[in-house]
Amino acid sequence: MSRTLVYWHGVIGIPGKGPHYMEPFDPNRTIGQIIQTMTANGFVERNKRVEMFKHQSGNMNKYNISDPYWSHDTKLSEYVNLMGGHTGGDVGLVCVFI
Repeated sequence: MSRTLVYWHGVIGIPGKGPHYMEPFDPNRTIGQIIQTMTANGFVERNKRVEMFKHQSGNMNKYNISDPYWSHDTKLSEYVNLMGGHTGGDVGLVCVFI
């Protein structure tokens, strides 16, 4: 079964850390719905908000500074098409806390 894995930007690349949150993969689920679920289940600190970081596929250092987060209306199917496709494995997102 494929999963949607959400990693905190601060633990990317550190062995043994993350994912911060996971759920079964549903291509029709939106990024906003994932954020709402994370918030409702206590994965977001009080007085903080979480956003999904919109970086270039394969390179966390390349992103559009004027549009650094995914729209909450973006479906996971759109996300995987833009980020390199889904071949039945897990789908990873990167979140930041603001």
